Amino acid sequence: MGKTTAEVDTIARDIIDQSGYGDYFTHRLGHGIGLDAHESPYISQTDSNIFQEGMAFTIEPGIYIKNEFGIRIEDNIIMTNKGACNMMHMSHDLIIL
Repeated sequence: MGKTTAEVDTIARDIIDQSGYGDYFTHRLGHGIGLDAHESPYISQTDSNIFQEGMAFTIEPGIYIKNEFGIRIEDNIIMTNKGACNMMHMSHDLIIL
């Protein structure tokens, strides 16, 4: 809590950029969820909302390399008085079929 949505978006972008995929992360990091599937706060470099207790939002970084692959993993988060609580409990491990 206390960080802005732009700050969190920047942190994610920096990690993705340091991994060599910065040019392929072309959209916002996430968005609020509630009555609508996509609503404020928009977790992007242009949004300045401050994360507060009770907020529900997604964190869904995506990397898209044209003609090769694309991937986006979405986690649904609730901000509690103790910090972010990820409501998704599935593994993020790569599974090759």
